Amino acid sequence: MNKNNLTYYPYPSARRVIMGKRCAVATSQPLATLAGMEMFWAGGNAVDAAIAMAIAPV
Repeated sequence: MNKNNLTYYPYPSARRVIMGKRCAVATSQPLATLAGMEMFWAGGNAVDAAIAMAIAPV
């Protein structure tokens, strides 16, 4: 296992992970993951991203 490979996950999962330089989000819905990342890109914090990911699938 390469410890530098941050996308390596040894267990089967349908979770989408997007990692930035200073943040990471993970959901089972690709659009919710994108919504969370967009909140970080817009200058939001973890609470803003969590709310965006929670309401994105609606």
